[in-house]
Amino acid sequence: MNEFLEAYMIKEVSEMIGVPVGTLRQWESDFKGIIEIPRDSKGARYYTDFEIETLKHIKIMRDRKLSKDVIRELLEKKGKVKGVDSISLIPQPYVPQMKQSEAVETLQSIKEMMSGFEEFKGSLIKELREEIRQEVRKDIIEEVCKEIASSSEDQKELIQKNTLATSEQLEDVSGALREMEKRYESEMKRRDEVLMENMRLLQEMKKEQKKGLLGRLFGK
Repeated sequence: MNEFLEAYMIKEVSEMIGVPVGTLRQWESDFKGIIEIPRDSKGARYYTDFEIETLKHIKIMRDRKLSKDVIRELLEKKGKVKGVDSISLIPQPYVPQMKQSEAVETLQSIKEMMSGFEEFKGSLIKELREEIRQEVRKDIIEEVCKEIASSSEDQKELIQKNTLATSEQLEDVSGALREMEKRYESEMKRRDEVLMENMRLLQEMKKEQKKGLLGRLFGK
């Protein structure tokens, strides 16, 4: 190991470039022959700035979803072509240039499209809610119909029993009313007889009073 190069342990490198320790070990295996990590007598890994720089390039390429084979090929080219950075060898997507007016129009179109999408989303949500509400209502009605159908025989029997009981009760009430009517007629007849008797007695008293008055007048 070059004594002029600063060395780092694997945990330090992991924190430095933001890659788990296990991933660093896996990269060492995947890119064997390109990455050679020095070790001490106890087998501990020591990374120099050179290995760290290579690992940073690998991380960038992995973040861009490049396969291991492509990364290996690019790293090998970097080793063969002096002064050419591996990142420059990665195919870059073509981005067409756009005028400012075109960019404004494009952004306006996107904005209008998003606005229309929000309206469409709101309308769709409303329709879905109404459809769900109708389905729930339909299910409830079907369940009620099933319940009524399953219990119709029991309900018929219950209605017949209630009808019979009601008829008997009405008959009892009718009999009681007829009895009350008889008693009322008897009472009214008795009162009429008493009234007639009182009227007769009153007339006789008037006759007697009239006779007494005439007798007193003629006696004088």
